[in-house]
Amino acid sequence: MNSQSNAAAADYAWQAMPMKGMTPTSIVSANAGIVFATGWSYPNQKGSLQRWSPMQNSWTDLGGTFTDVPGPMSQGNGLIYIAGNTNNGLQQINKYSIINNVWTTLNTTFKGTVTAMTVDNSGNLYVTGNFINGNNHNYVAVFNPSTSSWSELPDAGFSGAALAIDMDKNGVLYVLTQDFSGNPSLYIYQNNAWSTPSISGAGQNLDTMCCDNNGNAYLMSDTAIYQFAVVTQTLTNLKAPIPAYSGTVSNTYLLHADGVLYAGITGYTGPTATSSAVLALQGGNWSTITPPKIASNNAAVIFGLAATDMNSLNLFVAANDGNAYDGKYLNH
Repeated sequence: MNSQSNAAAADYAWQAMPMKGMTPTSIVSANAGIVFATGWSYPNQKGSLQRWSPMQNSWTDLGGTFTDVPGPMSQGNGLIYIAGNTNNGLQQINKYSIINNVWTTLNTTFKGTVTAMTVDNSGNLYVTGNFINGNNHNYVAVFNPSTSSWSELPDAGFSGAALAIDMDKNGVLYVLTQDFSGNPSLYIYQNNAWSTPSISGAGQNLDTMCCDNNGNAYLMSDTAIYQFAVVTQTLTNLKAPIPAYSGTVSNTYLLHADGVLYAGITGYTGPTATSSAVLALQGGNWSTITPPKIASNNAAVIFGLAATDMNSLNLFVAANDGNAYDGKYLNH
């Protein structure tokens, strides 16, 4: 694919979703397009889960009080999982039932912090982090909500800490890891077995990863986005118009939804100044679709992406300015 930049910000109409007194730290779109975000109050050092109410144009506090900044969040099958408070090196995972409005703190079997999680079609949670198994390898822990029990996937021999995890609708699991030298590895779990295809062409220091439902993984570094086709084992540089930063890149996000690949990135342009961008790859062309209030804010930091395809395709962006942003694709 020879993708080129095609700035088309007018194709998305953006609406701010202000979270009064809190900063959204992650965001998901769940049942029937309902949007949920974790919020954190820096003055009060407390957080909670929030649900967006479009009719009231406001967020509803759902509880789940956090005394640490909420960690990764994922949803599926009417359940939301959030990596929460850490105590003596053990990070809690909280489960919220959307239908029953009930919170449960899971009894985890691992000791360590969570770096990434994803949920399958049955609501099973897949978690990875800085915890290790008996072979001294990082691994994937699985929580079954039907039995309230944990299990481990077979040891894949991860080369380092997991940076990202994602699963497609066919149940194929993808995990991106990186060793201490910055060398990344992609692990794929399918039919109860792991495979480790070569992604050496992507270089070092990949930041994040996602997948689609057609056997492709997408890998992002500070300067490039790649597509890895599992069937053909080919790696393609998608030529994304990622901004050039004079300082370090702090946050990167990838999301694939309804045939569109989205990327969010924040980097430093000075000692404290930042610049953030949201990109979309659709029909072979890249568009820069950054919400205007983020694009004009030299202190903006992106904290997450989510999307829904109901009657229209909407992209949701969480940011550090106290807002999430709802971008409606006008040509859908």
